[in-house]
Amino acid sequence: MYPEGTCWQWVRGQMPSDCKRMGEAPKVQLEGSDPRRRYQVTLMGGARVGKSTIVSQFLYDEILTNYKPTVEELHRGEYEIEGETLILDLLDTSGSHQFPAMRELAIRQSDAFLLVYAIDNIASWEVLATLREEIVRLRGAEVPIVVVGNKSDLEVRRLVSRATSQARVELDWGHGYTETCALQPDSVLALFKKVLHQGQIRYKLSPAVERRRKSLPTYTQKQKQEKFFFKRHSCNVS
Repeated sequence: MYPEGTCWQWVRGQMPSDCKRMGEAPKVQLEGSDPRRRYQVTLMGGARVGKSTIVSQFLYDEILTNYKPTVEELHRGEYEIEGETLILDLLDTSGSHQFPAMRELAIRQSDAFLLVYAIDNIASWEVLATLREEIVRLRGAEVPIVVVGNKSDLEVRRLVSRATSQARVELDWGHGYTETCALQPDSVLALFKKVLHQGQIRYKLSPAVERRRKSLPTYTQKQKQEKFFFKRHSCNVS
């Protein structure tokens, strides 16, 4: 699925030279999981809705402020599960429609999906119906899907009614729905808890002070090795 040379291998205590460590990932304890269980969550949605920032906030407790279009990036977190291990892969996909083959492969190989739109962007909401139809066509209606209305701090600029979108997602589609702001760690954490719950993975989060395990980000493009700039400022970032 990932191009030759992609740096995706987690190595305890060391990091390949062509990768960067972006920060600490939350320590997650899960119950009832098999040893070395791997679970992939794919984030899909239009451009500039905040998919990459959601990943960065969840895994690294950081906010991205310099926007760069994503083609496809795999991020990996390795978590303790009462003496066992969960490998959580987060696949951040392109916001354009230029890579249908990559999108189809991601859909076929993922365990769950976060469909992200921005509450101040009607077009980003409308595109989710097409993405959802493709997922259901390839994987069936029972695959875990959570629809995420991002940039919830921009209420004064809201163009997509929460009541309307939530009713369509929960009543018509039968999926989970939540709204979030990437600025708020607890809000981002809640949406991942929601999608993991749909995947029937039971867990509890340790306090931030107990975070010890590191997570290795993975990039499919060499230019992604450039320095990231972080700033807690606004949810209105991608």
